[in-house]
Amino acid sequence: MNIGDLADLPPTLSTEQAAEVYGCSVDHLWALVRSGDAPVIPLHLGRKLVWPTALVLRSIGLRTERETL
Repeated sequence: MNIGDLADLPPTLSTEQAAEVYGCSVDHLWALVRSGDAPVIPLHLGRKLVWPTALVLRSIGLRTERETL
């Protein structure tokens, strides 16, 4: 994933997309969630996790376009 791709992300990310942004595996990201060490607290929709894009990007030091206005 490159910077141009980040601008086209939806408001929420799947665990697979979030793992790609963080540069880790899905299993590692799930392990971080279970241990309470995830960089962002995901929303739980049943067994599925949804990651707020703005929070994920902020956690890696990027700001969304709305935050820079």
